[in-house]
Amino acid sequence: MVEEGHRRSGTEPKEAGEAAQHTKAPRGSRHRAKERVAPSKVRKRPPIKRPDRALILARKGAIIRGAQGAIMHSNGHMDENGAAVAALLMLPKPQRFLELARAYATARGHAITGSGRVVADQRVVAHGWSAYAKRFRPQILDWVVGEVSRFDGFQGLLTAENGYYPTMRIDHDWRMLPLADAYDAEQEERGDQRRAFRAMPSPEPADVPEPEDVPAAIAPRA
Repeated sequence: MVEEGHRRSGTEPKEAGEAAQHTKAPRGSRHRAKERVAPSKVRKRPPIKRPDRALILARKGAIIRGAQGAIMHSNGHMDENGAAVAALLMLPKPQRFLELARAYATARGHAITGSGRVVADQRVVAHGWSAYAKRFRPQILDWVVGEVSRFDGFQGLLTAENGYYPTMRIDHDWRMLPLADAYDAEQEERGDQRRAFRAMPSPEPADVPEPEDVPAAIAPRA
């Protein structure tokens, strides 16, 4: 009886072991369990709040109306320069300079073809207005400075003596708006604290200056 009992007790672990082997978790279940647990440990990023497109358009419309209203004359009509300034104010600064580049190209007789190439003297000088503005930036700035002042060029305007800074008569010539942008950016790059003063269009009609007085707008002060 004792021997039989030993046999039974000896067989029990074996049977238990066999039972344990038969009750192993199905293959792949551990991985599935980890997959169920892992996401709870990962920190979820908060959703990105994107501005409502309708709200953006509404704000842009309000800015446009405000800019246009600010340059409306007392008779209710907007002059050509004021309309150009209102349109430029809605553009980022690089786009404003592209408009100045187009004006320079027109003055120099440069034209853009249907394929987007800018041609000068029957020769392609740039592919698109962005490349054109980048290539001719120094010439464009020297040109517009010569058009609206008595300075020899853009560098002369930047390095004027006695702490001089220009007054940009944007209310008379829209080209002074991208010029003021370029002036401020270049002075910041140089570490100079001087910035252009901007005379913007007002609701009242601007006084029309005499032709000989226009270049004096950003000429060196006496």
